[in-house]
Amino acid sequence: MLKEGVRIGLGTDGPMSGNTLDIIGQLGYVAKVQKLVNHDRNVMPAIDVVEMATMGGARALHMEDQIGSLEPGKLAGLIVLNHNDTTMTPFYDVYSTVVYAASSHDCPHGYYSGPRGYGRPPNQDRRRGGCAGACTHS
Repeated sequence: MLKEGVRIGLGTDGPMSGNTLDIIGQLGYVAKVQKLVNHDRNVMPAIDVVEMATMGGARALHMEDQIGSLEPGKLAGLIVLNHNDTTMTPFYDVYSTVVYAASSHDCPHGYYSGPRGYGRPPNQDRRRGGCAGACTHS
């Protein structure tokens, strides 16, 4: 579908994604299932999966001029990943690491722009000190 130009974005909806809303955790499933179904380990490279979760989602919503990439004039949402954890080692390629190794637990900070400006998302899990909300909502 990607080769045909279909607008494809990734997201989570709760029950269908294990009730976690963990978009980072879903990235690996997208890549692995495509490799399995197509019997080809070269299908769905990690960089394409990340693109589907960012600009792909923006294009699917017809909002690519407003969201999906870090550019002047666009709304922004970004996360900070702790790449020092053992689950994130080795760290050779940022896209592969995010898709195959990262989880919302590796995300200590999240920032977004919206009606209240930059800051902590309203659903950030303050008990764990992590950014479960920022990392788990696309």
